[in-house]
Amino acid sequence: MVMAVVLLSGCSQSSEIGMSLTDETITIEIDSAFSVNGRTIENKHVQSRTVSQLIGEIDAPVFGSIRSDFVAQFLPSTDIDTTGVTAADIDSVKLFLQMERTGFVGDSLVPMGIEVYRLRTPLADVMYTDDEHPAYDRADLMSSATYIASTMNEPDSVKAMTRLYVELPLNVEFARELWNAYKADPSVYGDPARFAREVFGGVYVKSSYGAGRVSEFSVSSIRYFYHKTETTTSSTGEDSTYIERYYGDYFAVTPEVMVNNFVDYEPAKDLRDMISQGDQVLAAPAGYEMEIELPAQELLTAYRRHSGKLQVLNALDVLIPADSIPNKYGIAPPPYVLMVLKHKKDDFFANNRLTDNKLSFYAQYSAASGGYVFSMRNYMSYLLDLDEVSAEDYTFVITPVEVEVEASSSNSYYYGTSYVVSRIVPYVAKPAMARISLSKAKIKLSYSTGDGKIL
Repeated sequence: MVMAVVLLSGCSQSSEIGMSLTDETITIEIDSAFSVNGRTIENKHVQSRTVSQLIGEIDAPVFGSIRSDFVAQFLPSTDIDTTGVTAADIDSVKLFLQMERTGFVGDSLVPMGIEVYRLRTPLADVMYTDDEHPAYDRADLMSSATYIASTMNEPDSVKAMTRLYVELPLNVEFARELWNAYKADPSVYGDPARFAREVFGGVYVKSSYGAGRVSEFSVSSIRYFYHKTETTTSSTGEDSTYIERYYGDYFAVTPEVMVNNFVDYEPAKDLRDMISQGDQVLAAPAGYEMEIELPAQELLTAYRRHSGKLQVLNALDVLIPADSIPNKYGIAPPPYVLMVLKHKKDDFFANNRLTDNKLSFYAQYSAASGGYVFSMRNYMSYLLDLDEVSAEDYTFVITPVEVEVEASSSNSYYYGTSYVVSRIVPYVAKPAMARISLSKAKIKLSYSTGDGKIL
């Protein structure tokens, strides 16, 4: 569809930064007669870039069966309390795994077993979801527990918490070993790679029994519980001693260290049938992504058909329609997707890049909009600058991602705190899926034309 809106007598249409198109008559052209081609492709080889830690197993109708274990390193604190403390004063130590109350898919009441093993072999610098599971020795079992994802029988104070916790007691000698390493050479704690290599290589966490739930732990830490013997002096000058209890979270899973989820996902027949019948599918983690071809030549032809007139590009908006797929576990569409030129995808993730809104874009799922909307004006400018358009210039991958933001305080009285995107990483979190109907995709190209001049 092509729509022309005519502006008369003395109007101006904003255009490129610092430019405007001025004429007695300006026409705003809106063209949407474009189609998008694409296909679903398998994506089991997903690079680890997240702090999300997936564990569990579920066979979810419509979605499929998925199982995950994980490995994680820990970033050590460089400020451990050693004043008046010896290794013998450490009383106990626990590993805390935390997740949001909604951070799982499946049955919250199913008891599931979890085992934690100490890693003795250094992890690779780059890891993927389909890597071989690490070798481990039963003698390196650090802890085990049974857990559920419900607060049904807990006191009201626990039910009011926004997070759920799994507490895993560890051997106190482990804590004393790490404390002694800090006392011997504090500098090793300032170098995460050296710490992992020389002191503590991390953990391998695996399901030991049970099925029916996959949990996504987002925060993990190791906490010391210790005491100090304090002295107090009474008003009569007599000294007496007492015990003061303390704790400290001295090790945590953060973006600076390695986390890798070993995901084994087998899509359900329902999803495979959707693909064979012409629909496309996104499924994550380590499931399906899409490869699409935008109609680059058609866009250029539409824009250039007014040769001889002055033109200003206004917008290029692309809607990739996405629908929730009904299922009993409430598995929803991926919250965010990345659209990036296919030949630049690996570089994007390997080098921790952010979208440039020219050749890479991200969009948030919106049920109101009917899917994912991309504003691609700068991409159209890129096409216009090319001497010749090849398949590399219009073949994109759409893949689920996690988008992390950071608060950015403003000095302005009016704007206050804003948020900026700090990381875009492959989606390796609780299961997500969506049906994509490319036959309903919408591309809207908007530009202004006139016979006057550009100011």
